[in-house]
Amino acid sequence: MKTKLIDWPTFIGAFCLLLAVTLPLVLFPDAGKAWVGAANTFMPLTLMFLGGLDTLQTASIVGGFPLIFIMLLLAWSFMRVSSKDIRASDEYESPTIHIKYRKKKRSPFDALKDRPPE
Repeated sequence: MKTKLIDWPTFIGAFCLLLAVTLPLVLFPDAGKAWVGAANTFMPLTLMFLGGLDTLQTASIVGGFPLIFIMLLLAWSFMRVSSKDIRASDEYESPTIHIKYRKKKRSPFDALKDRPPE
């Protein structure tokens, strides 16, 4: 028994969707943006028709999961570059924290403990 990786109608549908997106961009670069918008609208409608809301939710999660790592890298890069930019400015002064040591205030009961016994 032969197992198929993908069935024929799914392959044809994916191939037509790929052609619908790329061919207008290659042939008509200016008007191709409208075709890309139509293809982006057609994809969720097809998923809703084929598998319902569960298929659309799964596709959204699988497609969006790698973006978490990209956003973390972007945040790290932004913090790194902005701190370098602040240090490079002429008005930047290194923050210095001055901590004053205070003696602990003594309560009257502590003073009574220090007195020698009578």
